Amino acid sequence: MGGLKRGPGRRPGSLPGTQVNRETFKAHVRLLAARGLMNALKILWVRPLDRKKVLFSTFDGRQYSDSPKYVYLTFLEKEPERSPLYYWAANGRETCAKMRRMGLNAVNTHSLRYLLLFTVCGTVVVNQHIATYLPVRKNQVVLNIWHGSGPGKTVGILSRGATVYDKMHYALQNRKYAAFLTGCTFNTHWVCRESFHYQGEVLEFGLPRNSVLLRPHDRVRQKVREAFGVEDGTGMVLYAPTFREGEDPLEGRLDARRIRHVMEERFGKPFVLLYRAHHASRGARELPEGEGVLDACDYPDMQELLCASDVLITDYSSSMNDMALTGRPVFLFVPDKDAFMRDRGLYWPVERMPYPWAEDSSGLEEAVLCFDEGAYRERVRAFFEEIGLREGPDSALKTYEWLRERVLTQGGNVEKQG
Repeated sequence: MGGLKRGPGRRPGSLPGTQVNRETFKAHVRLLAARGLMNALKILWVRPLDRKKVLFSTFDGRQYSDSPKYVYLTFLEKEPERSPLYYWAANGRETCAKMRRMGLNAVNTHSLRYLLLFTVCGTVVVNQHIATYLPVRKNQVVLNIWHGSGPGKTVGILSRGATVYDKMHYALQNRKYAAFLTGCTFNTHWVCRESFHYQGEVLEFGLPRNSVLLRPHDRVRQKVREAFGVEDGTGMVLYAPTFREGEDPLEGRLDARRIRHVMEERFGKPFVLLYRAHHASRGARELPEGEGVLDACDYPDMQELLCASDVLITDYSSSMNDMALTGRPVFLFVPDKDAFMRDRGLYWPVERMPYPWAEDSSGLEEAVLCFDEGAYRERVRAFFEEIGLREGPDSALKTYEWLRERVLTQGGNVEKQG
């Protein structure tokens, strides 16, 4: 007696669409759990909102850096008497202790105190999405200064790895923010509108973190050089690859000795190479082999490293567009270009970017030796015009002024709360 035949790879008892339905079910359960916790935490709203308190968070409390840092410094400059009311989210005890040693008013995000603080702060400044379960009040001002700039890695629902849950997640997240802030019209459309489906207010002030790059920063350059013991007259090339999921981006790929040699040949001075792994990298902290290589992985501020560096080598990181604001050379080393485009995705292919790029060490060496500064600057100028660049030296000040006016006169999420 013949039985029914299964198609290849189909498990007994499974039907077409079963996996999709299972993922959808899991997404709904996960979202319901987050909503349930969020609604439970609204009991903390019995305490009044304090509009004088400001909470800053970078990468979920993992760093004191990026745009929230520069907004914080502007608050300190303009209203130093209120410094005890400026708080920093710190992810875990170790990070919290480290931030406190730096003189910051840090609060552990894993504590009840943090939940109490978040629910009473009149202003919250972040550089990525906050935890879904955190409830945001109607008159609380939460500003999301998204940390990417320009057409780099895809994010949100446009990312290759986007899930059913992500679409639901962003729909709930979008109710939490008084505004997003971007550095160019490209990000307003492709990141905020298309990737996150955010339809609220978007401020095109320029990223506050880039204000330091667009102002004289000789003191910052000297500070970094002293931190790494780099002598005057020696160039600094910063190698800062982005993260890969569970993969070491360096293994057997970058020849630090050769890169330093061609830098010296092209730019006419000795060079050291600073290596900085992405903060989200796993297992990618091993330095490239060779003399003159310095470990910058634990240096807290990427923008300060950019200020001090003469050349940047990266891959798909938005630091390329930050560094280009200074007019200094940017090279893209992309040995996994096709795989990254397939697995993660880029808004624009590498070939469309204005920066010299190569897929192997010999190609990178040739790109450095053939670097034409005049042609490079013209390509960057046209690129910035195409993406609708809005960066400026006063971006941090504009952000501060908007926050103070919004908190004092209008409140935050005037239509919804979540």
